[in-house]
Amino acid sequence: MVNNAMFTINKYYYTYFEIINRANNRLLPDNIKTEIHHILPRSLGGSDNADNLAKLTLKEHWVCH
Repeated sequence: MVNNAMFTINKYYYTYFEIINRANNRLLPDNIKTEIHHILPRSLGGSDNADNLAKLTLKEHWVCH
């Protein structure tokens, strides 16, 4: 679980976590290119644990950054 105190609660917050939640609850075909995204960046204390990682499409990853 991400410490919400580190995020500003606005429309981008909700969009970001909608993308993350959708990514964590789906299976993608093998032909879709993906990247691993740290939900809470390592620079802010995030870890490489599975609960802090999301498998995003290239477009989703770009939007999240």
